[in-house]
Amino acid sequence: MPTPHRAGTEEYDRSTRSIADAPAGGDSLSTYLCCLLGGATAVVAVLLALPMLLELAQPFGGLSTTVIAFVLMFAWLVAWAAIEFTWEHLTGTDARRSLE
Repeated sequence: MPTPHRAGTEEYDRSTRSIADAPAGGDSLSTYLCCLLGGATAVVAVLLALPMLLELAQPFGGLSTTVIAFVLMFAWLVAWAAIEFTWEHLTGTDARRSLE
């Protein structure tokens, strides 16, 4: 739906490209690989720290497994974000470069 032109307002110049015009890169193979690598990294880290996590989660009683599951999910998201950021930084495929 077009916006009516009002006197005294400036129009938006669509000839200049912005970051919003960049193609979405979220459905690429590298994103899926980073997700899997982040998950594997998180599982290994949680398994290595499992004795300590069990001891720390013991005061929660029946919710101790839920605490460990939340720790695993948080570790997965942090590892995924770190790996994705590093991948984009090393390959130079971030959105700013795709605009050029």
